[in-house]
Amino acid sequence: GDDFVDSSRHRGRRVEGFLNDLLAAARDVAPEGLFTYVNFPPTEFLDLSCFDVASFNVYLHREADLRAYVTRLQHVAGNRPLLLAELGADSQRQGEAGQADLTSMQLRTAFRAGACGARRRERTTCGPFGCLWTSAITARMRSPWL
Repeated sequence: GDDFVDSSRHRGRRVEGFLNDLLAAARDVAPEGLFTYVNFPPTEFLDLSCFDVASFNVYLHREADLRAYVTRLQHVAGNRPLLLAELGADSQRQGEAGQADLTSMQLRTAFRAGACGARRRERTTCGPFGCLWTSAITARMRSPWL
């Protein structure tokens, strides 16, 4: 979803058409597969009801805000399962203990709100000032936090 933030506001129907065409091609190759497109809050207005699973990246750090937003996303998802495809926190800003606490809260909140799944994709972005992210499920040396 975040790949289309700039263009989708002005060309939403074209983006929806492109995603529908992409989905049709994928279904031709794997007709029994389940398909999703991971959306991002600024593009949640796109009609992606053609996908089997409603997926969103959500980075909210306050439990009440997350609970309210997941409830909203359940309405957007309709009868489809809701997957929080990306969540977590930055260990450089939160510290490893803070990151583990936030991720634990996010996972608990997502499942209590009825999400079919939630995950934290491992991503590390390194630049001239160091790395900005580490995995939210395991510490740097792959020892579990949760």
